[in-house]
Amino acid sequence: MTDAGMLRIREAAARLSAEPVSIHNAIRVEAAGADSARAVIDRIEPFHKGGAERGLINGGILQALLERAMRAAAAAAFEAGPTRLVSLDQRWLGPVLPRGVTALARVEGRAGAGVVMVHAEISDARGGPRVAAAGIVVHTGAATVRPTGVSPDGGARPA
Repeated sequence: MTDAGMLRIREAAARLSAEPVSIHNAIRVEAAGADSARAVIDRIEPFHKGGAERGLINGGILQALLERAMRAAAAAAFEAGPTRLVSLDQRWLGPVLPRGVTALARVEGRAGAGVVMVHAEISDARGGPRVAAAGIVVHTGAATVRPTGVSPDGGARPA
């Protein structure tokens, strides 16, 4: 990716960090490279915990962390504008402790105009990966996602 891609990641990271879900969950998003981004939980709150009798990070919080990192990384491939994570496949490799929780996401490739494939891993203070994930991020200003078999006008396509 280019310097312009890095700038787009920084802008997306700042925007994502300022959204209510990030503020409430103490998630900070930052650029990690020319085609990658990092999302970190800055402080662990009681509501972050939920697994193994509240000694581990709740899976919903981890999904929010992945979503933030993946959308920021995908910004390198798009002009300015809104993005959405439309697919998330997660592999839980081990429990995530409530210390040093970080998601690192990087662009893997394009799947068409306005569609980017992203890979991410979550680690904790022990290292990682603790969770591995693959996702698809779309640039909502450049592409729309329709179910297969649906025409652009919303009607069913003939078989």
